[in-house]
Amino acid sequence: MNKLIILTTIGQLAQAGLQEMETSFQKLIENHKFSENNATLTEIVTNYGCWCSSVAYNHKTNPGITTNLVQKKPVDEIDNACKILMDSYDCTILDEECKSPNATTYKLDVASSHKLACKKLGNTCEKNVCAVEQHFVASLVRMIKKGGAGTIFNEQNLHTSGFSHENNCEPEFREVKGKNSRKCWGAFPKRFPYEVQKHLAMAYIGGI
Repeated sequence: MNKLIILTTIGQLAQAGLQEMETSFQKLIENHKFSENNATLTEIVTNYGCWCSSVAYNHKTNPGITTNLVQKKPVDEIDNACKILMDSYDCTILDEECKSPNATTYKLDVASSHKLACKKLGNTCEKNVCAVEQHFVASLVRMIKKGGAGTIFNEQNLHTSGFSHENNCEPEFREVKGKNSRKCWGAFPKRFPYEVQKHLAMAYIGGI
């Protein structure tokens, strides 16, 4: 595992474009109390489990990192929502629609306190980034409302409680071999990448 990549991506987090998601999140939970008072979406996305981590976030939103992050399955429902978000980010780059999804801005229609919609957007990158980010926010808010005033977090999966991304997630950074080594499947906001050669090999032996 390349620890330099991890340290570099954490260092870049301050430049990441989380503002729109944070605005949506705070707007949608402003009238709903839950035990993590004053929790920010940024804290949730970057400090929980395997996929809700600063390593995963920066790796999946930075086209300058030419490796494929492979790690354990999501630890729970929250982490799975983050995996969907991270995979979709990855695909905006692989589809060559976004140069920097973490720096892509867009405008929201905030007229409703129950649902925030993407305003008419000028290009495909803005449209897809807005779709995947707002889908993630909506998923997280549903979990919070479903949990009532209780917690939606498993204490043992919080990085502040000792959860180690390096040890618990066992991340691997595989070099991307060639422009077409990975493709994407599905539609946004749940589009995800797959390894082309692995897919072809499994199809050949009847695995998929």
